[in-house]
Amino acid sequence: MSGKRDKASELLSRVHEDPILESFQELHWEGSFQDYLELALDDPRLVRNAFQRLYDMVLSHGTEEVVKNKERLVRYRQRLVLGFEPGEDMDQREVLERLEGLGYVGEE
Repeated sequence: MSGKRDKASELLSRVHEDPILESFQELHWEGSFQDYLELALDDPRLVRNAFQRLYDMVLSHGTEEVVKNKERLVRYRQRLVLGFEPGEDMDQREVLERLEGLGYVGEE
């Protein structure tokens, strides 16, 4: 019986030392709503939705302002994440049209 107990203790200690468990615990935070509000006030990025996070990811690769047909437009340097071919030259309106076609953006 002592051998089984030792094996069980060894397995439990491995589980508690597992880096995946630490990562899981970091991602699955638990606390009160007040705790959450305090965290959100410290770091407003916590309350961003999936679309906002995707947009942040696109912006992180850079943008440039261009003039097309006398209209100032923003060009996004990262197109691959949106399913566009590298080198495909698109302005803001064309990106939104493509996203609407893919079902990522809906009309309000």
